[in-house]
Amino acid sequence: YFNEIIDAQASMFHTGRRALMLGDQPAQESPVAGQAYAFLLDIAGQDEASLNLDGLGNSGRDSSTLSVVAVDLSTLSTLQAPTYRAVKRVAWTGLNHLAVFGQIKAMADAWRPMYVAVDATGVGEGMWAMLDKSFPGKVLPVKFSQQVKSEIGWKFLAIIETGRFRDCCPTAEVDEQYLKCQSEILPGPAKTLRWGVKDGTRGADGQLVHDDFVLSDALCAVLDDLQWFIQHETVIIQGVDPLDLAEGNY
Repeated sequence: YFNEIIDAQASMFHTGRRALMLGDQPAQESPVAGQAYAFLLDIAGQDEASLNLDGLGNSGRDSSTLSVVAVDLSTLSTLQAPTYRAVKRVAWTGLNHLAVFGQIKAMADAWRPMYVAVDATGVGEGMWAMLDKSFPGKVLPVKFSQQVKSEIGWKFLAIIETGRFRDCCPTAEVDEQYLKCQSEILPGPAKTLRWGVKDGTRGADGQLVHDDFVLSDALCAVLDDLQWFIQHETVIIQGVDPLDLAEGNY
């Protein structure tokens, strides 16, 4: 047997996984009639260092990010789950949450998302409260902890591996965030997945690399926990009169 020491940490989104995420349609600046959408929101201000992630988190994140995903229900019959296509991304840097909420609400009025998954950790609670008041029954809050982030990471990888997440609006910034994202499985039966862009990571241009867009995309894992079904027109099946069946048989 050949034994080789491997790194404890590895790239979470290697070339093979990124290939599975390739978009299969153009990006969208406006909604398409008849298409279902969902909003995935990562809120700036969360300090992941407080979650005991041992450096696999970037406490310097300062952008609130939104991933608009088109929810394709055509794969329900084969994969028993929808396919998600990221068709538009928006980032807000340096804006207070009230201003960000105003823009998100304006977008939601246009796109009419079925659900809004939002990071409700720490300062994200305020955004969650405002969104929940404006869109009752549609907001899915996520309170991050080490275990919750691990579960979301595993589910997001499962979605990617089955070809159900497509990045239809890639940019150099998004690609770099995915490239720099690291993962590590902690020892123990829980198989806790610790993942993110390490604090202080810099790109080729010397600028800090964050993981805002990766986290907002990963919130599609929350959508996967919902009960999805395809609606059909109501069909009335005419019943058979049992007396007709008994005719002549007595």
